[in-house]
Amino acid sequence: MKIQSLTQLAPFSGDRMAKEIVFKKNNCKAVVFNFSPGQSLPLHDHPFTQTFALVASGEGLCYTEDENFPIKEGDLIQCGPAEKIGFENNSSSNLSVYVTLVYIEEN
Repeated sequence: MKIQSLTQLAPFSGDRMAKEIVFKKNNCKAVVFNFSPGQSLPLHDHPFTQTFALVASGEGLCYTEDENFPIKEGDLIQCGPAEKIGFENNSSSNLSVYVTLVYIEEN
């Protein structure tokens, strides 16, 4: 077992979004993304992956090709392999999102 503090991983930066892999093992990967105000992660997909994103702190937007969704601390987002997802910190405070990727077999 390993315990890590999300607040100590990927320090916030005014220059660009901070990203750090928390762990990677077998078919799972966990990543923390820290967004300072105004920063974003462009729309992208993860083929053959179920994606779960937990808003650990702050608020902002989660968006797809068709919609924008306001997100806040405690929200859990699930995204399938055929869906594209992006994040934006449109607030005046920091946003931290913890993402777990579970790789699934290709059909």
